[in-house]
Amino acid sequence: ADGHSQAAEVAARCARIVERREALVAGAAQRRRRLQASKQLQAFWRDADEVQAWIKDKTQVATDGSYKDPTNLRGKIKNHDAFMAELAANDTRVSVVQQTGAALV
Repeated sequence: ADGHSQAAEVAARCARIVERREALVAGAAQRRRRLQASKQLQAFWRDADEVQAWIKDKTQVATDGSYKDPTNLRGKIKNHDAFMAELAANDTRVSVVQQTGAALV
């Protein structure tokens, strides 16, 4: 093979092909990283929107003025307990969104 008349040209072509392949693989890896980052950001925005909607809904419940009415206190206490339990149950979800947002920054 060393004595072939076009051995140098074949070797040079092979080297160029290898270089182009390496550039292609590097570009694909970079694109994959960008797509993964975009996917993470989109998931964060989705989760943040869900948490924000949940907080808005719970804020409306919490600021409801019906607590001033002394009738049906048992029902109000039951609703309050359920409300507090739901707040506690979603505390982790809110914290995860905050931590994810901080990590993305």
